[in-house]
Amino acid sequence: MNNKSWATQRTKKTTIGPMSSERARDQLQLQVDTAVEHGAEILVDGGAQKSRDGFFFKPMLLGNLKPDNPMYDAEFFGPVGQIHIAKDTEDAIKIANDTQYGLAGAVYSKDLDEAKRVADQMITGQIFLNQPSNGYPELPFGGVKSSGYGREMSDQALYEFANKKMIAKG
Repeated sequence: MNNKSWATQRTKKTTIGPMSSERARDQLQLQVDTAVEHGAEILVDGGAQKSRDGFFFKPMLLGNLKPDNPMYDAEFFGPVGQIHIAKDTEDAIKIANDTQYGLAGAVYSKDLDEAKRVADQMITGQIFLNQPSNGYPELPFGGVKSSGYGREMSDQALYEFANKKMIAKG
């Protein structure tokens, strides 16, 4: 089965609900339009579906977002994916860290030691190896940079707003 027939077959079985509000849908479309006006390419077309009842947004995929694009590190709160092509592992780490945000990331590799090496260099509150980011109540949840401070969930949540002092005796 070729990719196009797989995608067509998959689309017939996949559903996606509407956005939370008209404002959310229209804001997402504005972000996409801004990204495209500044050089991003639409790799998979979609967007606001104003002809339907509800606030639907057909999933999209953008590429060629450069650092000078105002949407380069914007959070698209909706079904808009971005593809960034890295020259090598070090470039991928640079791209991943070149953002004001840092909630979660994922590293996929057949070489677990290499995945851990990459994860250690990523500036984010959570890293998932060979799985998408997820929330587990037994694990701490939280980001860095503009994605938050402290941790929720797990026993670490008890210290979410605590500043603990350490005193070392010499």
